Amino acid sequence: MEDSGVLRIAVVGFGTVGQSVVRAVSDHHPSLLVTHICNRDVERKRKKGHWVSSSVVWTDDFEVVLTSDADVVVELIGGVTDAKDWIRRSLQAGKDVVTANKQLLAH
Repeated sequence: MEDSGVLRIAVVGFGTVGQSVVRAVSDHHPSLLVTHICNRDVERKRKKGHWVSSSVVWTDDFEVVLTSDADVVVELIGGVTDAKDWIRRSLQAGKDVVTANKQLLAH
């Protein structure tokens, strides 16, 4: 968390849940700042997220998230294999992680 007290968030997965999380954070939590959105087919998702702040970095490359200034990675891609790898790598990079991935947690 930077000195301003703002927690920087990278959201991985911009489907139904990811969009809802970004909207809720953006609309209701001034101490939280979405800095990155990572998703496959990023140009299509960017069109769906036309309401997202222009300061957000959109990428389909998870390495961009790992090397970013985000404090927290919110994993919302689902499945087990990629999610497990990305969560592990996020933690190794010193980032906190939040996930809604029940399948991964069950494993």
